Amino acid sequence: SERIERVVFGTYLQFLTDEREYYLTDQALKRGQPPNIRLATSNGVRIGVPAVRTDTTTIFIHKNGGNIVEFVYSDAEQNYVGTNISVLSSSLLKGVRDLAFRGAVDADDAGALHVVNADGSMRVFDMLKSQDIPAAPGRFETDGLIRSVAVNGRDEVLIGVDRPVTAGTIQCLERISSTVPLDAWVRVTGAPTLSVTGLWQHEGRVVWAIADGIPFGPFTVTGGAITLQEAASDIYVGRWTPTDVRTLPVPKEVGEKTVVDRPVRPHTVRCNLLDTSSIAIGSETDGPFDVDLVSFGGLADGALRAPPGRGEGWGEGVAG
Repeated sequence: SERIERVVFGTYLQFLTDEREYYLTDQALKRGQPPNIRLATSNGVRIGVPAVRTDTTTIFIHKNGGNIVEFVYSDAEQNYVGTNISVLSSSLLKGVRDLAFRGAVDADDAGALHVVNADGSMRVFDMLKSQDIPAAPGRFETDGLIRSVAVNGRDEVLIGVDRPVTAGTIQCLERISSTVPLDAWVRVTGAPTLSVTGLWQHEGRVVWAIADGIPFGPFTVTGGAITLQEAASDIYVGRWTPTDVRTLPVPKEVGEKTVVDRPVRPHTVRCNLLDTSSIAIGSETDGPFDVDLVSFGGLADGALRAPPGRGEGWGEGVAG
């Protein structure tokens, strides 16, 4: 009753079915001698979701659609072992429908596993096995529902997204960029201009612009166009989702077995920022409030104000 879902080339030839995992122990196939196929584990592969290869392991989604299984050969066991590497982040995985792995592309980068859920959300797991981090999870937020993910031969991540617009929903195939912090961005170059047209894929939605390196926004696309506050010759326009970082609650334990039973609030917040244009900080009950930034090397006792042309909420520049 089993069905082979995937055949994977690893240390040994692997056969992944909807019920179990096998591998071929023979170094070579011989005529007249049946191949020695050995049973390894009994997890089962999620039907329709591909298995991916890292440098040393095979990774697939369990048949229940909620676990990531690392399938690796163990010299101690003399057999393949299947380990659930998402046991501490199972709440992030619900009915997985697609899977892709992108290897490290920069000197300070790590391999990343991209997982698409049935509800249109995507989770990214950074993998640093050399640092004893098998899979560090995170949410990938965007204005739309992600339906599929793939990695091409240039280690570029491609996603299929349902983007909402005024008329309904459009399907977009997009390449994730590590240099432009906008989603579904459109680039316009040429003579300096205030008007940016051809934005039909963002009709009725809120977008931001990076014009000659300076961020502007927010804008609402009307008639497939927006108007900038300042003319620019190299313009990127796209949707933007701010990174939302939430810290753990403030500790109330002031001594051994002594807990403060009254409201508390933080006195000071210290943030170490890199390549940051703006930041807003708030508490559980107040904010977030925009915090002005100054450029690295600027006067620390000078007036803090937004530069001309930038939209409300954008800081002075990059904090050091």
